[in-house]
Amino acid sequence: MLKISTIKGLALAVMFLAGIETMLAQPFWTESFSDQATSTTNWVNGGTNAGTIDWAWTNDPVAGAYLPDPFAAPTASTGYMWFDSDANGQNTHDVTLAGVGNPADCSGKTNVHFKFYTYFRSFSGTDVATIGVSTDGVNFTYKNLPQIDALGAEGVFQGYIDLAVPEADNQPQVWIQFRYQGTFEYYWKVDDLEMYQNVVLTCDQNPMSIICDNIEGYNLGNISPQATWWLPWSLNENGADNAVVSSDFASQGTKSMKVAQDDDQLLLLGNKAAGRYSLKWKQYVPAGKAAYINVQTDQNNPGASSANFSGQIYFNADGTTTFDIPLPAVEGTYPQGEWFQLEFVFDLDNNLAKVFLNGGLLRAFAYTQALGAIDFYGADATYTFYADEFEYVELPPIVYNVDECSAAVDLTQYFGQAAGVAQTTGLFNNLTATVDPSDPAVDCWNEAVPGADIIDGSMWFTFTGDGSNYHIETVPCNATNYIGSGQDDDGDTQMAIYTGSCGDYNLLACNDDLFTDGMPDWRAGLDLQTTSGTTYYILIDGFNLGGTIATGEYCVEITQEAAVNCANGAVGTYTVDNGGNVCWNVNLNTLITLNEDEFLIPQNGPVNGMVWALSSAPVPAGTWPPSLGAAYIGSTGYLQAPFAVGLNNNGSFPAGTYYVTPLVVGGAVDINPANTTLNLTETDPTNGCFFVGESYAITLLPVLDDIQAVGDVVNETVPPGNNGAISLTVEGGFPGFIGDPASYIITWSNGDSGIEIDGLAGGEYEVTISDPTGCVDDFIASIVVGTITGTNDPASVKQLTVSPNPAVDQVQLNLSLETASEVRIEIVNALGQTLQTINSGKVNGINQPINLANYATGSYILRVVIDGETAVRRIQIQR
Repeated sequence: MLKISTIKGLALAVMFLAGIETMLAQPFWTESFSDQATSTTNWVNGGTNAGTIDWAWTNDPVAGAYLPDPFAAPTASTGYMWFDSDANGQNTHDVTLAGVGNPADCSGKTNVHFKFYTYFRSFSGTDVATIGVSTDGVNFTYKNLPQIDALGAEGVFQGYIDLAVPEADNQPQVWIQFRYQGTFEYYWKVDDLEMYQNVVLTCDQNPMSIICDNIEGYNLGNISPQATWWLPWSLNENGADNAVVSSDFASQGTKSMKVAQDDDQLLLLGNKAAGRYSLKWKQYVPAGKAAYINVQTDQNNPGASSANFSGQIYFNADGTTTFDIPLPAVEGTYPQGEWFQLEFVFDLDNNLAKVFLNGGLLRAFAYTQALGAIDFYGADATYTFYADEFEYVELPPIVYNVDECSAAVDLTQYFGQAAGVAQTTGLFNNLTATVDPSDPAVDCWNEAVPGADIIDGSMWFTFTGDGSNYHIETVPCNATNYIGSGQDDDGDTQMAIYTGSCGDYNLLACNDDLFTDGMPDWRAGLDLQTTSGTTYYILIDGFNLGGTIATGEYCVEITQEAAVNCANGAVGTYTVDNGGNVCWNVNLNTLITLNEDEFLIPQNGPVNGMVWALSSAPVPAGTWPPSLGAAYIGSTGYLQAPFAVGLNNNGSFPAGTYYVTPLVVGGAVDINPANTTLNLTETDPTNGCFFVGESYAITLLPVLDDIQAVGDVVNETVPPGNNGAISLTVEGGFPGFIGDPASYIITWSNGDSGIEIDGLAGGEYEVTISDPTGCVDDFIASIVVGTITGTNDPASVKQLTVSPNPAVDQVQLNLSLETASEVRIEIVNALGQTLQTINSGKVNGINQPINLANYATGSYILRVVIDGETAVRRIQIQR
């Protein structure tokens, strides 16, 4: 399947799509409670109730006390069902209404949804409403209703609720039940029930599709010549950097795109400058391999500048993800060895992008440029991954409407961006926003209402502070119906910002009009110094002008203000784990933890940010690192946020000791912008500044030898007993590298921790030898201390000697016995391992040479087994 949508007219596409939805989303089961007798027969009460009221039928839209609005279900006037908890009194209830006489036939139906219109008013905020689904009329699976769960005390929800009910798929009979739990609440009303099949359009059925590509129609080999939307980074259709069509793996069918070392493949997205788009594909990364993708803003000029990269994700070989453009980096995980789905949603109208991995949000970030291409890149032999089932679809515009604090839209992703660069949200529309019982009283606006202002078109937003100073205002953005009150498009909003929690507010700032003369309009706006980690709530309301409420669309614009200059810049402190020892194939940044709040980066230009210097000597305080001469090795690139220096210990620098030093700079000049390592001149003495942090010595370690050890054993002699000993000889690891055996971390099973232990009884002792840097695995062994009682020799032994002892390469064993016996000779090391066995047969004596040339220096046991009895001699090999 290879497809580019040929429907160019958006209106035609929308009409076509609406027609499909109308055809496929028709309800196949309904209940409107239009007849009282049938309704009360088919729908029966159940549950427990300490009061006297049951679920009942009525056709009165204003039934019930304390009713803010009539019940607005489309067929409310012809009848609906409700439970009047208020009339039930102060009695607990867990009451159900089940459609026992009206089951739905869902045979042959998939993606079944249940939809109904409801009015729910809570008093305490602790009551619970759920929907039960049953396929036998007895056992029900209950589903929460988030719209009702979100209500606090005095909360009201009126509108449609739509639930996916997969339990109903392909079931011949499905019963629905309403379950209401509470005590002396207000009421719950339900009407206009229906079941329908949810519309699920495939990519090639969707008239809004731009690219649908499952790779199946391609030939094996280079992918770029086979479709117009594929082109390698070199922009040469037949270039060597082509990814290839492969049959190694496929998410469906038999083929996918394979990206390996040096492949650099672009998926062209058309340099879109406006609109909303979804791009998703399936991706597969074999175990132990890695993948990389980035977003390019110009498909015709990839990589022309760092600004062309507007989002990059590393899928690391250890199963972690790193999303580090834009900063700060966001870490996560992904499933290796299986297909997973990636989806980008680009809202170019509102400067926002979101990335989802298997449906979970990986990151949301401000996106202010064009949408050019996705780059699939294999940097080295570690990179091998596959991609399949590409779907690139245009989405309809979106308008937000949230008028409850507890469901406030989170705007955090618009904060923390570059100072002075405005970040604009999507559209919001307060046309149907009203007032929520949890809204606070406000008296800081200028509405002419005695004693209080009116909140009657409230919309709520929230964000988490980061310690920076921000300007926040409402703006027209791309609104087609810019909010107004009594005048056309006058932007008449008002704003208040709170800390605390919904229903328990602490007012921090308030504004009615950003421009007191109304030019260019009456938008709201204010400045706020945030505290890192604090949750804030923004209330934006439409101005009430003589009873006319300002309604319509607007966006929220957030701009970080440049609050830091050279006068208050500062370099912070940091810690380095593992004593600064960097194991082979480990990145230094995994060992560094910054106290980020201490780093204050001036906004002076042309270059400002944080930099790390690398040198062979410490950088003195206040010294510009390049002035160290030969001791200065170089520096990292600069970032406008604190970051830990990345230095891979993979041989790019020789093993040895270096110094890393953090700097904060403002007003510096980049003398070699094409170099990936930043080379700075001294800062401008008039407009620039720099701050030098403390240098820290780090050691890049080579590949260390595994830890090896042998033990010299002195067996226990009884009597007197408890006089055994073990002496270790250890090699390898970091202590072996620096020649300091005292640095090993040694743990014995008897609690000792020395390289030599004594006072031992006979038995088995386990030793664990660890490297203090953790760069090599532990060495674990068991060592046996024998027990020698009396002479230890069997009675048949007349003479047993071993010479010479200590020996170099050979010893001579002389054995004389009283009577002929079966004799076996064994050489055993300190770990209890038998190294050599000599069977001598039945003899009266032996004069036997034993070869020791293959054994290392140390202590060994010569064991002579005579008719099952054992004589032991200790041999020492010295060379």
